[in-house]
Amino acid sequence: MPNRWTNLLGVVTLACIVVVTVTVTVTGLLLMFWYTSSSAATTCTGGYAPLHGAEVSQAFPSTMRISFDVPGGLLIRQAHHWAGLLLPASIIMQILATFFTGAFRRPRRGT
Repeated sequence: MPNRWTNLLGVVTLACIVVVTVTVTVTGLLLMFWYTSSSAATTCTGGYAPLHGAEVSQAFPSTMRISFDVPGGLLIRQAHHWAGLLLPASIIMQILATFFTGAFRRPRRGT
């Protein structure tokens, strides 16, 4: 197989699959312990002072608690968020590179 820069996108996508699987699984399990997925109304109290006294759903204060009160919570939330966005972006880049370089033609049609 020829060694071209477009092959790098396949390697990046494979690495993203591994990283996303591990990162989303680990961070998702960690976030599961602190997140409350309820739409019932509550008054916001917590580490983010501008929202004190505001009436919001229970899910929002739990997210703010994860971000500001849990040690490393914002890092966990951001890792979960960006890991979930990186994989579709790398897959789209690989598909576009395959299409525009004609890599779907022989002899690489099977890949």
